[in-house]
Amino acid sequence: MSNKGFTLIELLVVIAIIAILAAILFPVFARARERARQTSCQSNLRQIALATIMYAQDYNEMLPPILLQSGENLYAVNETLMPYMRNDQLWICPSDGVGEVETTEVGAAMDISYSGNTATMRWVLPAYGLTDPPLSIGAVRRPSETALFWDARSEGTSFPDDFALLVTYRHNEMANVSYHDGSARVVTDAGDNLSGNP
Repeated sequence: MSNKGFTLIELLVVIAIIAILAAILFPVFARARERARQTSCQSNLRQIALATIMYAQDYNEMLPPILLQSGENLYAVNETLMPYMRNDQLWICPSDGVGEVETTEVGAAMDISYSGNTATMRWVLPAYGLTDPPLSIGAVRRPSETALFWDARSEGTSFPDDFALLVTYRHNEMANVSYHDGSARVVTDAGDNLSGNP
């Protein structure tokens, strides 16, 4: 009886087939993992939007400010909404481990993954001449079309002159957005400014 084993060529062919399959399947798996992160992120934004609506119901229908200066203290929106949320990890997108929105140069701890609509919730910072209060829910004429929070990153180091909050397409070139009606969906090309007037 003779023992028949693999020849070198057969072994190389098998290795080549495995390498080709891996090259085809790994990007598919990576996209699937990112899709799962995108779904989790969208859930975060929906819960943040609902917390914002609950806040407004408790405060005479007024939206919370993005950043509020009260005396010597500064309060970021994520701190303001904490009583309406069970978990502060909702502010971190699974695809953004550190929080790309950062405003510590004006004194508030806000290392989160999302930006809010500064046209409706506004910066209330008297030291910078920003004193207009946030809008009421009723003043937002198209709540299902007016963005509330979205995947974002901050740019610049000097507020307000050299500072911007930009949309980040971190989910397979898509971004999640929540709206003033509490809904959330994916956008693919919304430009870099979602915070237009309602």
